[in-house]
Amino acid sequence: MGGARDAIVEGRFPEYLRTFFKNYFGDQGYPEWCVNALRSVGVDLLQDEMYL
Repeated sequence: MGGARDAIVEGRFPEYLRTFFKNYFGDQGYPEWCVNALRSVGVDLLQDEMYL
C-alpha cells in the first residue's frame, strides 16, 4: 500500500485509483458500485475511458 500513500502525498491519488482499478479489472469493466462509490467522493473511474 506504499503506492497509495505516495500518490496521496504527491497529489495524484485519483490517477492512482484509475490505474489500480484498470489493472485489477482489466477489460471486464468496473462494477457499477465501484464507479458510483468513487464518483461520490469526486473520482471518476471512467474519465479517461471517454478519450479511448
